[in-house]
Amino acid sequence: MVNIFDIEIRMKGLLYRQLRIVLTMMAVGFILLFSFACKAKGKENNVAVSHQKSKTFPHQDSQLFTIRYYPKWNHQSQFAGFYMAREKGFYRKYGLNVEILALEPGISVVELLRTGEADVTTMMLLTALNNHGKNVELVNLAQCFQHSNLMLVGKKNRGINSMESLEGKRIGLWLSDYRELSQHFLKTHVPNPTILQIDWTNTLFLRDAIDVANLMYYNEYHILLMSGLEEEDLFTIRFKDLDYDYAEDGIYTTREYFDNHPQECKAFADATMEGWRYAFNHPEETLAVVMRIMKEHHLPTNISHQRWMLNALKDCVLDDNKPLGVLDRKDFADAKTFILPQNPTLSGLAYERFFPHGSD
Repeated sequence: MVNIFDIEIRMKGLLYRQLRIVLTMMAVGFILLFSFACKAKGKENNVAVSHQKSKTFPHQDSQLFTIRYYPKWNHQSQFAGFYMAREKGFYRKYGLNVEILALEPGISVVELLRTGEADVTTMMLLTALNNHGKNVELVNLAQCFQHSNLMLVGKKNRGINSMESLEGKRIGLWLSDYRELSQHFLKTHVPNPTILQIDWTNTLFLRDAIDVANLMYYNEYHILLMSGLEEEDLFTIRFKDLDYDYAEDGIYTTREYFDNHPQECKAFADATMEGWRYAFNHPEETLAVVMRIMKEHHLPTNISHQRWMLNALKDCVLDDNKPLGVLDRKDFADAKTFILPQNPTLSGLAYERFFPHGSD
């Protein structure tokens, strides 16, 4: 006779063994899943680290001399020569490790030089001369932009079609180093201008809140055209076509830094100008680098605008009548004369002192 209790025990044992098998398989599954997840996470971390390292600004190399460079504005094609000198290894060829850093909003590059936070920067010739001798002595290492890109723009449908028509109009000027040059021009050539302070956007001009705006040809002017305005509908005054063609962006450091590292400063200047020449000879490659850098810094732009900027700067940098990167002696004298009333300390400043490589 079959004992019902024996059957029950055997059934319970069978169920227990089956349950143990199922639990064992589930445990193995969880272990395998966890192991796979860890490996995948490790790969993601490796990719993330690799991506961070691909952002080549800054980069350390103990065998090279490190220079910290701050552009004077947000990353864009305005500084393409520096990017390509870094990208193509020109700085390294000259024995340099160059950190191309991002300028924070509202920070003065002159102040960064004064405090030693920057070794080298860019600024306008007039800006450098205006700050020279004011708790810092500045040295020009190379003159990148040989001409002015500043301009005044008005709409013809608002009756602005000549210099005379600017009288009494509302003219918007940036609160920046460019303002003084524009103000001097207006006070000299335009009776009774109404000068208003504006920000860096074109909004007030597009909405007719102001009649005239000061712009940079390589930048804000093209943004106007992308906003739907046509060139034939605009009256423009380009300072480069007048007696206000003052050289703009140059490479600057302090006298102290230059005296301590003259060879490295010369190497930086030479490599950067080599970078500019490469940028203009390989525009599409350069634009890809510019777009990558701007994307990494979350700066809004498009390749059409950056291409315009690069093209517009070509004649400004590669002037057939001036050696590449050399500050022209007459340009220095003209700028010095313009700034002298604001900065009397310039009276004794010699060209060779301000631009040491001019005597090379």
